Amino acid sequence: MASPPSPSPRGAFERRFAALMAEAQAGGPNAAQAARRAAAMALARD
Repeated sequence: MASPPSPSPRGAFERRFAALMAEAQAGGPNAAQAARRAAAMALARD
């Protein structure tokens, strides 16, 4: 079940960040890249 898109940019950030973290924690060939992207998003947000 897909949730309706959130109108707030914060919601979009949190969904993207959560997706990257899930990919990073799952392992696999893209795990390191996903972790770096999630970290970069978190740093850029401050």
